[in-house]
This record gives sequence, structure tokens and C-alpha cells, in this order.
Amino acid sequence: MTDVEIRLSGTIEALLDGERATMSGRRVSALLVVLALSAGRAVSLDALSRGIWGEDPPENVRGSLQTYVARLRGAIGTRVVTTERSGYRLDLSPAAVDLLRFEQLIAESADADTRDTEAARLDQALALWHGDPFGGAPSEWIEQQLVPELTERHLQAVERRIDLDLSDGNATAHLPMLRNLIERHPLRETLWMRLLTALDDAGRTAEALERYEDLRTRLADELGVDPSPELQRVHHGLLTKETAHTEPEPTAPRQLPPTVARFTGRHEQLTALDSILADGEAPVIALHGPGGVGKTALAVHWASRNHAHFPDGQLFVDLRGYGPGAPVEPLEALDTLLRGLGLSGSQIPADTESRSAMLRTELNGRRTLVILDNAREATQVRPMLAGGSTTTIVTSRSQLRGLVSRDGAQRIAVDPMPTDDAVVLLADRFGIRADSSTTELAELADLCGHLPVALTVAAERAGRDGHHRIAEVNERLRNEHERLATLTDWADYPLTDVRAVFSWSYEALDRDTARMFRLLGRHPHNRIATGAAAALGGIDGRTAERLLDRLTDRHLLTEVAFGWYEIHDLPHAYAAELATNDADVSLAAVRRQRSWYLHSVRNARYRLQPPRIEYSVPEPESGVEPPAFATAEQASAWLTAHLPGIRAMLDDASADGDDQTVARTTPYLYTYLRRSGAAREGVGLFATATVAARRTGDSVVEGTCTYLWGCCCELLADSVAALDHLERARDIFADLDHRDGRLNAEIAIGIALHELGRLDEATHAYLRALEQFEGTGSPVERATLLNNLATTYLELDRVPEALDAAQHAVELERVEDDETSGGLATTLVTLGEVQSAAKRWDDAISSFDDAVRILRETSHVSNEIVALRLRGIAHRELGDRLAADADWRTALARLEELGSDAVPDATAGELRQLLGSLPQTQ
Repeated sequence: MTDVEIRLSGTIEALLDGERATMSGRRVSALLVVLALSAGRAVSLDALSRGIWGEDPPENVRGSLQTYVARLRGAIGTRVVTTERSGYRLDLSPAAVDLLRFEQLIAESADADTRDTEAARLDQALALWHGDPFGGAPSEWIEQQLVPELTERHLQAVERRIDLDLSDGNATAHLPMLRNLIERHPLRETLWMRLLTALDDAGRTAEALERYEDLRTRLADELGVDPSPELQRVHHGLLTKETAHTEPEPTAPRQLPPTVARFTGRHEQLTALDSILADGEAPVIALHGPGGVGKTALAVHWASRNHAHFPDGQLFVDLRGYGPGAPVEPLEALDTLLRGLGLSGSQIPADTESRSAMLRTELNGRRTLVILDNAREATQVRPMLAGGSTTTIVTSRSQLRGLVSRDGAQRIAVDPMPTDDAVVLLADRFGIRADSSTTELAELADLCGHLPVALTVAAERAGRDGHHRIAEVNERLRNEHERLATLTDWADYPLTDVRAVFSWSYEALDRDTARMFRLLGRHPHNRIATGAAAALGGIDGRTAERLLDRLTDRHLLTEVAFGWYEIHDLPHAYAAELATNDADVSLAAVRRQRSWYLHSVRNARYRLQPPRIEYSVPEPESGVEPPAFATAEQASAWLTAHLPGIRAMLDDASADGDDQTVARTTPYLYTYLRRSGAAREGVGLFATATVAARRTGDSVVEGTCTYLWGCCCELLADSVAALDHLERARDIFADLDHRDGRLNAEIAIGIALHELGRLDEATHAYLRALEQFEGTGSPVERATLLNNLATTYLELDRVPEALDAAQHAVELERVEDDETSGGLATTLVTLGEVQSAAKRWDDAISSFDDAVRILRETSHVSNEIVALRLRGIAHRELGDRLAADADWRTALARLEELGSDAVPDATAGELRQLLGSLPQTQ
């Protein structure tokens, strides 16, 4: 097997059994660099594209990558570069890559038990360094992102190795290397400091003083600054001949605010922070979460707990990204940080770039923590990222996506507290045990959105005067109109005023995003889809998605699924307050959204099954784009996802007195409610819709709602109530001379009479309907009548007549050739049942097979259960016990999935009884 070694220091080359492989082109070299620095791990296509082309990839990235991968394989072997599901991998040990081995040795030196071992590991690492990383960087991204980082690590390793010899008085040998490095990095003061010390150790103090003067002049000319305090102290030591072998003690600022008393919870986030610290690198960490969630408290608590890890100081600056007053500009924040490090105003440069460079210089080599609190965006904090051995924690209500993608920050989400932690926090504030009022405390936590700021205010209000008025506060918080007022701290301290906390997030939004947030206050449900939000705003879906994403970035929304967002009760209440102040705009938004729901539900209903009773609806409002559905499955899935929002919209419209929306929207839900087994909910919806329709004066819609109210009662086997509503609907349609309405009402009346056991009346009702509508009804309408008539004949034991009616019904349904409507499946089930009564078992099974297939494809679960039960009986009669067992067990499983009253309660017991009747196989 060929031995492969990758060298990236001073050059880019691959050695195969010690022989240099031939590679052509900068792109192939860039590909090798990115793969080699992740040796043994898969590298995604995005990461490879970024490493090779930066921000300007070709149109066909995948194809171009395949070309360069093929060339690289031709150079170093196909087994070395493997294709992974997520990208490509260099199948080598990290030890085969010089820069990875260099990094490993540096890490081992930091963990060494003795100075000799540390020096040995550093010597081994530095022996692998043969010049600038990659010789000449093969891509702009590698030049900008990798070269500076690797160069810095090399310089730090060199400086540490020199320090070990300086402490032993053996640094003279390093003078040539120091001069060489200073020539390449002339403004790196840490190198100058070591050069001066080494010269002094070699007895060349005068030369050291000359070199210091050279540096001072250069800094003044090029940067307009003086040497750092540390370097000035070395210079002073040279002048006074004090010992210069000991490095000066750096300034060690301790600027952390006081920690929160009785800090509670956040175990997951604290563990994540500890894990990042244990990795040994000095990272940038972004703590992001909504306002009032406790990001600052978490950062300060963790920093205080780990102060020993930052012996060179802890700096803290409030950037005021969200809050009263303007955000702190980077120039001002840098001034604060530099003064915290002991620099005077005369030493601090005038511009942001120079101050940023000085901060990096001052913190270089120091194990320091910098907390940049309450940042608005990545650009505000980027000049203060010191790198090196400095750990930086940024807290923000923004997700700081740019800080992650460009600066490699590691994000930790600080979400509202889990219920258990929130209950403990409240109990602690009340001085009681967490389990003594758990139910009340848990409700209080929920009403406060589990936000620490709200929990603190609520606890103070409930615990005033030593009394625990938890139930009283809960009662007030349940009223959404009083919720924010209840959570206002009347001590006039804005950080504990929940409304003020939300206002700071809102005020930081751009105009369009702020408008979207206000309009969300008029959405009647906490969960909203992109389409509903677009209708609110009168904008297209793509624009709505962009605005919702901005709100998500600022933690005013949470993205819970693709295209779905959630807003908690507290910010929702605040948005509603804002919307109330913009009444004309919000009322227009509500009209658009209700129009969107109406036409979306209507489109879904027509895709599932065109309604048998038509009525007119107004055109969609301007700016409203309801979805269209290509299949019944899409329509059903949409209704399932949106039903909570539709219910909330109907309740909201009813409360507003918008009877037109309630009456026109509700009937389009019937087919979905019937198929999904939600008949009981349908009774309530259609009762409300019928009253609303009556108030509008639209008799066709009133008749439709009354008819569907009766149909829902029929589904629940409440035939007495069903008959009452259906006869009223028939009379309404008769007065209107509305043929379709009257026909469907008559059919349903026959069903109700059938269910009441009034079979002769039901038969006559069906026959009268057939005679009355002869030649005028559609094949589907006649099929429905014949199907019901067949069922009634069957119960009257008039099997031949039942068989004739059922067969005729199936023939008429097949003429329509629309399996999605459900009508064909219904008639097939009836035909199979009649064939079973005639003991034509094979024919019955064939009918049930077709019915089950259609019902399963159209998600008509309740009728599928019925068909499976009947097919199982037919299988049993033919002696196929295994098939019978399979049908009944499937029916039971489907019934458990349904979890509703869509089929009679006796069904489950009957299925178990049928299963128990089967002989056990030996």
C-alpha cells in the first residue's frame, strides 16, 4: 500500500512513498488544502466550494468539483479521496498532514507536565514549519481565512519556546530567528519584547535600547501610537538595569457585573460553555435568545464560575444594541476596552481600525475573557474580536448569523426556561418548596412564557407584603388584555418592564419587518404559516418569508417547521397592542387574511370533493393569493396543518360579528371533517355557522349550513337531531326552489329515518326522491340514492332488490370515474355487504378490495375501518382465517390512529370479538 504524506507548510505537495506527486492547477491545490486540513473527516460540498472559489462559485459547483476531484485522484490515488454522502473525504490519518501534526504537537505542549516535555513538543512542532502556510495560497479564501490563523499559531509557538529559554537564560541562540521574524512582522510588539530581552541577556543592552528606539519611531510614523505598556516596562528595565528576564505582569482587569443572586437552571447551556472551554481553543461564543431570557446573567454567572481560566483579566462592555439610547458604536466600545486594559486616552488611536489592531496587540498572548453584551448585529462586534488566546462571549437578541458564517463563532441558543427550572426559580423567590404549589407555579410559568424577566416581575407581584397571591396573579395573566400590564414593574426600572423589553426588540426592526410584527398581533393563533402572514401583509410569499425570517433572527418568532412560525403569548399581546394603534391598517389586514382562509379552504374542498350544494363567495381581496392544490392528498395535508388557525380565525370572526366569513367558510370544511373523524367538532362549527348565516340573510348558505349540521349529527348517530336539522334544511331549499339543496336534504333525511329504524319510511323517501328527480339529477346523485336504498332493502331482507340497487349505484359511480370523491368506495362497500348477504363471498371480497384501496388512497379512515371489518368476515366465511385476522387487526390499528368518534363506539369491541372468534393456529 502506498504511503501518502501531505505537506502544506512552505509549499503544497503530496508525497507518495517519499516521491512528490505531480498536481496541476491552483484549484486542485486548493481542493487538497481544504481536504487535508480535515483529514479523516467528510467535507461538505459547500465547504469545498467556499475554500476553492470563495464568494464567487461557478454555476455548476458539483460538476466543477467532480472535475478537480478526478484530477486530484489521478495525482494521489483513488483510494485516498473518497466520496461521502455529504461531500468528499481525504482518507488519511491527521498525522499524515504536517500542519495537523503541528497543531497536535502544540496542543500536547500545552498539556505537558514538565517544562522539558513542553519544550520538546514545541521543538518537534516548529521542526515541521518550513515557511508560510501553503507557500502561496491557492485561493483568496485560504489566503484570508487560513493563512493568518496558522501564522498566528506558529508565532505564538515560537514565542512560547523563546520564553522557556528566556526563563533559563538561554535565549541568545534565538536572536537570528527573532530578527528574521521581526523583519516579516515588523509591528508585532511581542517579538520585539523578546528580542530586547534576548539582547540584554547576551550583554548587548545598548543595542537593545537602539532597537527599542527604532520600534518607537516606526510605531509613531506608521500608526501614530506609542509602544505598549509592557514594552515600555521592558525599556525601563533596560534603562535602570533591572532584571528584564521576568515578563512584566499584565494588567488584569476584573470588570464583570455582580452575578445574579440564586442563579437557577441553564444546565444545558453551562455544559455547552464548559465543553467549548475544555476544547483548549479561545473561541468566539454567541449567546442568542429573546429579550428578557437571561443571556447576560448566564454569561456573567459562567464567567464568574470560571474566572481562574482567565488570569489575565475579564472585560465587559454593554453595547446597548437593544434598549434605551442609541447602540454603542465600535469606536466607543474599543475605547472602553482599551482603557480597561490600562491605556490612557493619549495612547489610544483615533480611528476604529487602529483601535481594533491595538486591542489585538494588547490582548495577544493573554488568557482573557471579553464579554460583549447586548449586541445588535455582527458588524457592531467584529472590530472587538481579538482572537489569539482571548475568549469572547457575545450576547444578543439577534442570531448573529454573520458572526457564525464569517468569524467562526459558536452559537448557543438561550431559550425560555424549561418548566421545571422556571418552577424552581419561582419557588425560590417565594421561599417555598418547589412541590408545594407546583400546579399553580407551573401555570404561572406558562403564562409568563418561561421568560426570567417576566417570572421575576410576576413573583414580586404575587409575593408582595409576604403573601403568596399566585392564584390572583394567574387569573389576571389569563386575561390577554391585562397580561402585559400585570408584568410591568411599577418601580420604574425598565429592565424589569416586560413591555419595555419587547419594545426595544421592536424598535430595532426596519420599517417593513416592524409592520409585519404589528400585523401578527391580528393573527388569531400563536402559530402562523408563511401564506397566512403574506395575506396579512398583502405581500407575496417570498417577501413574507424574508420578513418572518428577520423576526426569527431577532427572537420575536420561532421557526417550528419549514414555512411555519410561532409567537409566544407575551410578544403576541405586545404586537396586538401595536396593531390596535394602527386600526385602519390592521382591519384591512384582517380582511385579507380571512379572505385568504376562505378561498384556501374552498380550493381544498373542491380538490377533495366538489360540494353538492353551491353558493357564491366574493372574489379574493386584493393582494391575496390562496394556494391551489394539485391532489386531494395535498388539500387534506394543508387542512390538517391549518385547522387550528382556521378554528381560531372563525372564533375571531364570530367575536367580531363577521357573520359572512363564518357562514361562507365553514361549509367547505365538511368533507375534511367527515373524513378525518371530527364530526363532533363539526356539530359545534355548523351550529355557529347556521346562526351566522341566518343573520346575513343568505338563505342558500343558511340551508347549506343547516344541512351539514344535520349530516354531522348523523355521523354521530344522533338521528333525532339530524332529522330535525335536515327537515329544516329541506324546507329552506324548497322555498328557494333549490333543486340540489333539496335533493341532498331528502337523501340525508332517508338516512336519518333508516338509522331510527323507520325503514319503510326511509324506503319510500328514497323512492320518492328517485322519482322526483328522474332525468334531472347527476349520475352521482342517483348513485347516492340507490346506494342508500340498497342499504335499506338489505335491512328489510329484500336481498334481490338490494343487489339490483347496489349494482346500479356502482355502475353510475364508475361513469363519473372519480375515485377521489369517495362515492365509488361507498357504493362498493354497500355492494360487497349485499353480496355477502347473498353469500357470494368471492364477489364480495372483490368489491371490498376495490373499496379499501380507494379509501386508503383518499385517507377516508372511518369507512376504511368498516370495509376491513366486512372483508374480514367474507374471508372467514371462505375459510381464509389468516386473511380475516389481518383485516381485523389492521382495522383495529387504524381505529387507534383515528382516536375519535368517527365510527360507533361498538366497533372496537366488535373487532376484538371477531378476532377472539377465530380458532388459534397450532
